[in-house]
Amino acid sequence: MASDERVVVDLSSDAPPRGHARGASEPRQRPWYKLSLPGTMSYEAFSKPARDPLRCWPDEYDCQLDTNAWACAMDWRGVPGYQCGVKVDTGFEPYTVNYAFNYLYASIPCKTDTRRGGVLVYDIKSDGDALLKQRNFYGMLQYIHHYPIADRMPAVLGFSWTTFRQQVAPALFAAAADIDFMDFSLRLWDYNHVQHFPERVLMSWDGFPVHVSASKNKWVARLTKSKKYQDWIIKVDLGIMLSTGFPLDYSCQLGVRNDSRMWEENPDRRARIYPWEYALGDKAYVGFGEFLTEYKDYGALTHDQIEWNNVLQFYRGRNEHTVSEVKTGRAALDTKWRGSMLGLCSVLRIVIHLVALQERMRGPKYDCFGPWPVCPNAIIARYYRN
Repeated sequence: MASDERVVVDLSSDAPPRGHARGASEPRQRPWYKLSLPGTMSYEAFSKPARDPLRCWPDEYDCQLDTNAWACAMDWRGVPGYQCGVKVDTGFEPYTVNYAFNYLYASIPCKTDTRRGGVLVYDIKSDGDALLKQRNFYGMLQYIHHYPIADRMPAVLGFSWTTFRQQVAPALFAAAADIDFMDFSLRLWDYNHVQHFPERVLMSWDGFPVHVSASKNKWVARLTKSKKYQDWIIKVDLGIMLSTGFPLDYSCQLGVRNDSRMWEENPDRRARIYPWEYALGDKAYVGFGEFLTEYKDYGALTHDQIEWNNVLQFYRGRNEHTVSEVKTGRAALDTKWRGSMLGLCSVLRIVIHLVALQERMRGPKYDCFGPWPVCPNAIIARYYRN
């Protein structure tokens, strides 16, 4: 079989369209809007300033030209709450913030109608409304990044606790409901190969904690108290592409759940994995047929087993790098969470999806090998025949 031959078997309905060459991922059916400085705002539908990173494979997206075009699509300096620059204020790159605001534009409220009992208003009728919509989105990201107490919000975020409760918090919940920047089928990319696993090993999974304050409800406190970390936590498991480290999927549960239970109790995710593909995991995933794990050390590991463990630890380190992108510097996740479970789940969803988008627009940070199919046709045909 030629090295550039493509897999022609229809693997599943969630796989990106694949013809004789690499196709586009599932299209995002979402209106896009022209963004500019106050005074010349026009929110009419327009052609995107560059290629959409979510609608093409990573090797078809130009991480310099296209990403730079997205970075220049907006200027946030006139938005209330802007202080030291997009990266410092929000923790995300300007191109990530611009793309996300454009994508989530219709979900972000611009003000509340006091004449109708504080009903949220989403339609823009003036430049002032447009600025308030931008402020609510920008303030949402600032809140996640700095996570100030209520008394510190005017100094840190540029608006009061009342404004946060009435407009910014609803924007956060609405964005969490509509955000969709991860693509599980991206693991089928023709370049998703690494040096030691040239085919069929496509993902790596690991868990990490998010520390929370102890609940006053003794049952909730008991269910979030982890013996491993000796603290109250919410447990998150995160899956990444093995070659690039791009996030693919995640879930969160109570702190008493270990990694193996979280994986076992997610049958919908396991059903999306093909019988011929594998993922890397630590010793918590021993016993799952879809995982390659390290050998447990009972005091008699052979030289080959030690080498195998070292290789897996090397590639599993990419999970730690991605977790660092999610948590480090974001006070809402890197310090002890003080709010509700719904608020924490919303913050987690926004951050992980934005990190997935940012990593995709930034481009692979590790060496990728290809293009060739993630699984030979002969192996796929054997599974379908059986």
